[in-house]
Amino acid sequence: MEELEDRGLAGYWKYKVRNKHFRDFLPKFFTTLDYLAFMIFELSRGSLIPEQSNKEPRRIDFNKIKKSLIICKGDQNDIGWLSLKDREKIENSLNKIFRGISSDGQEILKRYRDIITHRYLPGIDEITINTERQGSRTRAVPDRGKLYAIGDGRVTYDNYAIPEFKFTDLIMVARSLIYNLSDIINEIASLEIMKTVIRTD
Repeated sequence: MEELEDRGLAGYWKYKVRNKHFRDFLPKFFTTLDYLAFMIFELSRGSLIPEQSNKEPRRIDFNKIKKSLIICKGDQNDIGWLSLKDREKIENSLNKIFRGISSDGQEILKRYRDIITHRYLPGIDEITINTERQGSRTRAVPDRGKLYAIGDGRVTYDNYAIPEFKFTDLIMVARSLIYNLSDIINEIASLEIMKTVIRTD
């Protein structure tokens, strides 16, 4: 790293390369979860979310599938191509997604996802937005690094001197997510129905 700093390249690798690729990771992670949710919906032949089964399914996501699996828990019959055993395996597997991530880590994850999905590119070890409306709760740690507030009597804005997120916090969360997702994909690949479409030899 010292050699990179001597050449003036450390900032380039950190802010232009590392941050660019890392910013893509969390949104793509949640997109992958939604892809898995849609696949599970299709394996149920639309029965897990009945209101979507006779039309183009537009709102199939991870949380809806989890809720649907809980609702149909007592049904001993196959649902679409999913046996009771497969449904139990899927439910147990999806419950692992935040395994090993503390409540603080989950809060950081939620805030990061909300910011990058709906607002702007969040700052990771750099400040991309240093002023925000008071009470907007986009910071990973509220009021950390707050310098001052300014307002006109109707709206107040807070000014910050530090980034919204630290890479050291995010990478710990990301590492757990990757391990958990790997386990989930492997378990879904081992479903009874998958034995007819995935060759293991």
